[in-house]
Amino acid sequence: MERGELAGKTIVLGLTGGIACYKSAELTRLLIKAGATVQVVMTEAATQFITPLTMQALSGRPVFTSQWDNRIDNNMAHIDLSREADAILIAPASTDFLAKLAHGMADDLLSTLCVARDCPLLVAPAMNRQMWANPATLRNAATLRGDGIAVLGPDSGDQACGEIGDGRMLEPEALYEALAYPETSLEWRLRAQIAVQSLHSSLLVTQELGASEAEILATTLAISEEILRIGPVTQQ
Repeated sequence: MERGELAGKTIVLGLTGGIACYKSAELTRLLIKAGATVQVVMTEAATQFITPLTMQALSGRPVFTSQWDNRIDNNMAHIDLSREADAILIAPASTDFLAKLAHGMADDLLSTLCVARDCPLLVAPAMNRQMWANPATLRNAATLRGDGIAVLGPDSGDQACGEIGDGRMLEPEALYEALAYPETSLEWRLRAQIAVQSLHSSLLVTQELGASEAEILATTLAISEEILRIGPVTQQ
């Protein structure tokens, strides 16, 4: 999507299980205000944090939660919903859902339509700091980036569990900007954030392995150079 062209676009907003689902309500409001059509799809776990009725009221459209939903005439909700979308945003994206996407799993409506999509896919991770720092989660996020999926965040700060650290879902305004202005410096800031997170993870690994100060410095310089290499993205 080009700059400022959310009006008339269809965004499939996928919700997975997490307290950050409350932010998705505000994100829906922002997208609707911009003139976008928001089609909400929720996992069963997401319905434990916010009701489909709430999301239906905010989006003005029926919410889908099951791949067996008979409201789709051909019973192929994963195809119809993904073909109507200009972009799919999963917010919040749980640890479990990131793992599903990274391994191509399709065992519910939301994961199936992501696999069947023919449009851009963005995910906004939301989880406890230790869950985000888990090596398996970091590998899955790296796999998604390698597959061309935009991983937005996570942010750092206070968490619902009472801990502080990386894992907070980005705020609705930031996610809105990622959809509305994909070619601005926000994209570079997100890329730079990813590089910094990779730097932090790499340093932890090298320290645990007993690497020398020279090796740690080399890792730091290598990732810093990558941040400079990608540079800001400008509007074409």
